[in-house]
Amino acid sequence: MQRYNIFVGQCIDLADSMIIKSEAIADAMNRPLLESGKQIPTDKSQWRYYQHLAGQRLSTDSPVMITSLDDQKSIELTVENLARHKKTSNVYRANPSYITALVSDYPDMVVYIKGCFTPIPLSESLAAPDCTVMRYSKLLVEEQEQSIISDLQTWILASHRRWMAEGWKVHNDAFEAAFYAQLFPQIPGKIMELRMARCHTPEVHSYHVEEFLASHQKLNEFLPYLTPAQKFTLYRNIRYWERNTGKDDIFTWLVDVFLTGWNMPTVAYDVGQQIHDASDDNHLRPEPVGYKVPLNFDEIQGGRDLQLVSTTEIINKEYGLADENYLYQEEMLNELNENLSLTQYPDQPTKLIEITAIDPEAVERDQLDMTLFNELLHLACLGRYNIQHEIINPTNGDTMRMSTKELIALYLYAGFQGYSGITLEHIPTLNCHGVLIKRWVTVDELMAFLPEAYPGRWTPTVNYYVDTHTEIYSNLLSADEFYESVAKILEMKRNRWKYTHNRRRDTDTIAGQLLYQYYYRSYECDLKLNFENYAEFFAKFAMDYEIISSESWADIAVDAFNILTAYETNTSVTQSEIQRAMVRLLSMLSSYTIHFATRMASDSFIVTEPVVIKPDETLTSASLGEVIIQEAIEPIGSKIKARGNIEIDSPMPDVVEVNIPQNFNFFFNMRPRIEVQVETKLDVLIDQPLAMPDVTSIERIPWDGRRLVERVVIRDNGPYTAP
Repeated sequence: MQRYNIFVGQCIDLADSMIIKSEAIADAMNRPLLESGKQIPTDKSQWRYYQHLAGQRLSTDSPVMITSLDDQKSIELTVENLARHKKTSNVYRANPSYITALVSDYPDMVVYIKGCFTPIPLSESLAAPDCTVMRYSKLLVEEQEQSIISDLQTWILASHRRWMAEGWKVHNDAFEAAFYAQLFPQIPGKIMELRMARCHTPEVHSYHVEEFLASHQKLNEFLPYLTPAQKFTLYRNIRYWERNTGKDDIFTWLVDVFLTGWNMPTVAYDVGQQIHDASDDNHLRPEPVGYKVPLNFDEIQGGRDLQLVSTTEIINKEYGLADENYLYQEEMLNELNENLSLTQYPDQPTKLIEITAIDPEAVERDQLDMTLFNELLHLACLGRYNIQHEIINPTNGDTMRMSTKELIALYLYAGFQGYSGITLEHIPTLNCHGVLIKRWVTVDELMAFLPEAYPGRWTPTVNYYVDTHTEIYSNLLSADEFYESVAKILEMKRNRWKYTHNRRRDTDTIAGQLLYQYYYRSYECDLKLNFENYAEFFAKFAMDYEIISSESWADIAVDAFNILTAYETNTSVTQSEIQRAMVRLLSMLSSYTIHFATRMASDSFIVTEPVVIKPDETLTSASLGEVIIQEAIEPIGSKIKARGNIEIDSPMPDVVEVNIPQNFNFFFNMRPRIEVQVETKLDVLIDQPLAMPDVTSIERIPWDGRRLVERVVIRDNGPYTAP
């Protein structure tokens, strides 16, 4: 029932977002001119209705006043003011209830108010036929619903031609209002009817897909893990797959849809025989061996690149499914190898299929966990996120109530000294790096920050950064709110970095980098807790911290981080979760007793900036001279020096081989160092007027002598010094 209510609400919101052209309303808005004895302009572009659709107010209209959320001043609602007051525009567009409240205050300016937020050019509104749906919220229409708006528009036009009687307009001024009062409430129901008619077609709505799959083994639970193509393929073919389960071609189809669709290489394991040296009499008996058979991505493995594995490795891959195999492995493995080496039919398939997934989060430039930690420090020190949390005291089992800052202090001690052994007597002052500035930045402020240029030079870049700014409007009252806010900040941070480094001109890239650095800064974060040291801190909470083991400190650190950030409960769907979901889905849709083994291939990658040639503006001028780079008289001399070293802690201890598989985790510090020096000589001729600068004394402060806290850039932005 809840899903149905959400579906109905979306249909109502879609109908409410529509702007439908009506010549009848245009004529009705001209009627006051006739009643006052004025002439109606013959040029429709001067009509009040079309002017309001374009967001233009006539001189006879009263201004619509709103309070700007950018500077808290009262401003007139116009298209130009909304373009300057980005925060106000974003809040109103994101909350339709604000626009509804504004309409209730100015009922005679409904068309104008909507036209300011979604202006329609006069050329478009005048050329559009009557009853055309000119604007609607594209977020409420799914990508596959290509014809629903046109069909709805046809229905509105048919209703208009059937019931809009011209004769009634003459002697009844309220006829148009009565007509639309009957028509508009029917639009949400018509949208639901049109979507119902599209069931089992390429334009079916996701609500009907979910309800249909729920009636087939409750497969709707897998929808969060499916791509749109996989979702609609499952919707179209589920009945055929259920009727033909167990066939080889069906299983191949399933692998292609659900595993290849997620770029998960899948291999089956077969066994056979291998002869190492036929000339040696001692090696005439074939040796049993296993090999991988790709089920997808066949081009990865060529015919001569057979990947051989031992039978022991195949059995070890099934420990996650049969964890008691080790009890019989030694006895049964010898018998297995004996039978495989003597059989006349050695090439046999196994029931083991291995699915490999690659975690795309590993290649992102900004990681979620590090962003959460840095934003946590910043928001807590600003007082924007400071609530009460509960955590278990491991020494006595009591529940401790801590503020956000106190729980951060506990997390730092648990991670640094408790688990890692780094001495931490006092609550440290840390630097948070790359955090978003926590205030609204206006267009004028950014324009003043960038170098002077011709009008409109930086407008696209500035508008992009202003439009994509994520602002936290009020104090955060829960860990879930904190996580959602930081997730939005991280998403926009990644998008801004990609946008900046993919501009086609180098000057645009540099301007974007300046704005990127302006928005994302480093700050010194002092929790300012009234404790002399950690001993006094733990005494307040009756926590005997000296008897807690390092393993318990690790658990405390993990729990504290999850409580502070809601990281564990709100993390988006990971690649490992998708992998497990695809295994479960294939198991439900196939009748084979297959053993699915999963493997996650992830690593840390270095993401470099795009290496592309960017043609830029020519910076030459006759009045300023010109720069000429001549060919070198002699070959250009280049010298390259490189050196590197690495320091590693004590090596790992010896691992004793046992029959029972065991997992070992070893931790050690590795400190690499690489130094490269490149010296190049060029022969250049510079013909440029020299300007004599005023030389003043410069006080040089050695960089190496500064502490890390002092190296954090402190920007003086005049009246904008607030973080």
